[in-house]
Amino acid sequence: MKRVLLLTFLLISSCGSPSGGSPPLQTNITLKDAKYWERPVLVEAAILMLYPGGGIPLKDLSALAKSQWQSGKYLTALSNYFLLLSSGKGNMVKTLTGIAKCYRDMGQYAHSAYWFDKALGIRQDFWTYYEYGKLWERIGSFGHAASIYEKAVALSGKVPYRFAVLAGKKLASAYFSAGEDAASHGDYAGARTWLLKILTTPFISSGYTAEKAKYWLDRW
Repeated sequence: MKRVLLLTFLLISSCGSPSGGSPPLQTNITLKDAKYWERPVLVEAAILMLYPGGGIPLKDLSALAKSQWQSGKYLTALSNYFLLLSSGKGNMVKTLTGIAKCYRDMGQYAHSAYWFDKALGIRQDFWTYYEYGKLWERIGSFGHAASIYEKAVALSGKVPYRFAVLAGKKLASAYFSAGEDAASHGDYAGARTWLLKILTTPFISSGYTAEKAKYWLDRW
């Protein structure tokens, strides 16, 4: 029998639909529905209500950990990701990447890099590279971030086009930031090299960042 949850006004009214609307203020909603609305609070509540005594299946435990990370509950998310890891089952790359994201967003960058590298040691993965690039941006190592985003873009054929576009934008941004960083240290030749990468790399050679690159190329 299809298990259905009754979520109250406070829970439902906190979210909106992907198209800008909202679900009813009080409604019967399944875990599948909660994932559709793409609101972490709904997913977490749905899973915890489905399994009040624990014993959450691995697939739902992964979704729970992700929703907790999205809500900023990093320690709780880590606890569930490590449960997944200790099981030795499921998508290990996804689990290791989840651990790495939690440590990154907690500001523990060395730990984060360690877990990202472990994930990539298993398989070259678009999303792992995409999230790893964000780590190096936060550290301020834009050249390294760019090299990571390049690998994500190289794998963009494995994901829907809209996600490939996101990776391209991050790569262009990393190139530009690396150029700014070089210019701030008086290395204008290096700065121009980074900006030229934006204009000569297919897929990112147009758009707002490309226009900024053209503007500064005339001044550096």
